[in-house]
Amino acid sequence: MKTDIECENKLVNLLNYDKFALIKKLLVNRKKIYYCTRLHQAKLQSEKDVLLDEIREDNCEFILDSLDQVKLKIDSHNQNIRNIKKQAAELSRNQRSSDQEKEIGEQFTEDDFSQISKKVLDLEALVFPMGSHFMSNEKC
Repeated sequence: MKTDIECENKLVNLLNYDKFALIKKLLVNRKKIYYCTRLHQAKLQSEKDVLLDEIREDNCEFILDSLDQVKLKIDSHNQNIRNIKKQAAELSRNQRSSDQEKEIGEQFTEDDFSQISKKVLDLEALVFPMGSHFMSNEKC
């Protein structure tokens, strides 16, 4: 890796001076970016092991610690998702069984239907005698 000043100059040339806050963040986190990128690009486990040893030799174990914390958060998040999916499946099963019970309860016989009081609604009596009335006033 190059010195901080050389890296800063190259980044300023690439990103322009108006992105100087970003450049400072990149410089502060350059080892983290470098090792995480290399770790992600490593295909074989042997390459990853060599890189992990290199990280430890460079006294950058804080990177490994932060990666472990991220993995724990991801695992916890995935576990929460699995639990929510299980709960949703249980609720869905319970809903289906209660819907089936309602369908059974909603089946009326002719005798049951005849015992229900029937009210007739005269729709003709509700019609305005002068035609329809449309109110376009937005305040009401």
